[in-house]
Amino acid sequence: MKPVRHTLTTGLSALVFAIGMAGPAQAILMDIGGGIIFDDDTKLSWLKNANTAATNTFGVGGINANGTMNWSTANDWTAAMNTVNYLGFTDWRLPTTLDPDSSCTDDSAGAIPSTDTRGFNCTGS
Repeated sequence: MKPVRHTLTTGLSALVFAIGMAGPAQAILMDIGGGIIFDDDTKLSWLKNANTAATNTFGVGGINANGTMNWSTANDWTAAMNTVNYLGFTDWRLPTTLDPDSSCTDDSAGAIPSTDTRGFNCTGS
């Protein structure tokens, strides 16, 4: 027969381990050079310069001087990145987001809150 103390200690150890394992996941973002950040949690690579479109349009029209663009232009820009094998990759894509995203606070028409649930300051995705 096991002593009660051993069983209690084993049970508490298992509980502490389980609680420790249930903590929030923390991704490690690694600068792998060449303008790329790698997320070890999602296994995705990101542009280090999140505003690359302001300096490199890849010949796509409709991109504003500050790098902003509409969704259709963003798809064209991403396709152009893939065509030129930007930074050695041909599988660039836009993120998957909620559509519509009711968290948006400003739409392209300037209405606050957003009248079309698409636009800026979206946090729902």
